[in-house]
Amino acid sequence: ETHKDEIGLLMTDQRMPGEKGVWLLERARKLRPRIIRVLATAYADMDAAIAAVNSGAIYKYVSKPWDPPQLEETLKHGLEFFIVQTERDKLKFQRLFELLFKDELATLPAGSRISLKAELQNESAKPEIVLHISDNGPGLPEEALRVIFDPFVVQGSVPSEYGINLMACFFIVHHHGGKIEAKSRAGHGTTFIIRLPLQPERAASSSLDDGAFLQKALLNEGLWEKLLTVG
Repeated sequence: ETHKDEIGLLMTDQRMPGEKGVWLLERARKLRPRIIRVLATAYADMDAAIAAVNSGAIYKYVSKPWDPPQLEETLKHGLEFFIVQTERDKLKFQRLFELLFKDELATLPAGSRISLKAELQNESAKPEIVLHISDNGPGLPEEALRVIFDPFVVQGSVPSEYGINLMACFFIVHHHGGKIEAKSRAGHGTTFIIRLPLQPERAASSSLDDGAFLQKALLNEGLWEKLLTVG
């Protein structure tokens, strides 16, 4: 409780003297929902670990005995997620474009062109700004589009840090009540489409608390499972 503002990730054993590990992590969630919570458990406690994931008390469990290098990667990536979601509240739209363009420059061949178009839509109902960031690069296959906001999938020789850039963009846009998607055709370039409401409804952006949104973002794509195999 004294250091709750300094903790990014908390990992605890399930079996300890007194309360169980799940109780500790649940209390940590109430103090600071954004702390990444990991439970270390033996096979006999697997049911408790799965129940804790399903209830949102933890993001991931690791089985004992663990492999030290693998555990190190799991903790490292967990902290990377913590940093991304923390920066989401600090970053402005300038940062959003900086991250998008950085990702584009890292993946496009020399001589490529990037264009940006913005327009106002739904002027009478719920007005929103729609942005199109397009390039004339080689485009992406359907399989790559499905995981384009996944920071731990490496496309070709591109380092995974650029996936983290796009994940940060996803968080920033969501935080402002908007949506981001990517469309692409082989040989016809890639387009990022961002929809941002002019008057964001607070209920829409806060319908999921920080912990629930992060858990949804991770678990829907099986991202935590990939963390254990990332080299």
